Amino acid sequence: MFDKTQLRKFREDFDRTLVEFSKKHGITLSIGNISYSGSEFHTKLTGYATANGENPEQIEFEKCCPLYGLSKDDYGKKFSTFNGEYSLVGFKPKSRKYPVIGKSANGARYKFPLSVLDKIRNVPEGSGKDVVTYR
Repeated sequence: MFDKTQLRKFREDFDRTLVEFSKKHGITLSIGNISYSGSEFHTKLTGYATANGENPEQIEFEKCCPLYGLSKDDYGKKFSTFNGEYSLVGFKPKSRKYPVIGKSANGARYKFPLSVLDKIRNVPEGSGKDVVTYR
């Protein structure tokens, strides 16, 4: 029988193993949420091909940033909301309401509306100058 603390320890050990394996094979691996019941558990293992150890998240950001009027240099830029300060780390282009992904100081990811980009692009807030248009 599995329990939460046992799986938490498993995840920590597995993450350490993934780091070693990733370095050896030149890929980035991450495991998703773990669900369990009784004597079995399930998780998703995702692998990213990385050239020369590059961050796959940053590569994806660099592909999408022109759509939002940003440059590659804007990856990781800080912006503030009423909840605190975040770093710009990605986009969800299919999301109409919250397409911007920010990362907090503790590593948690949150979604934001396009208006947070005004702070990064130095556009007056609420001016309606969002670059992305939806059809």
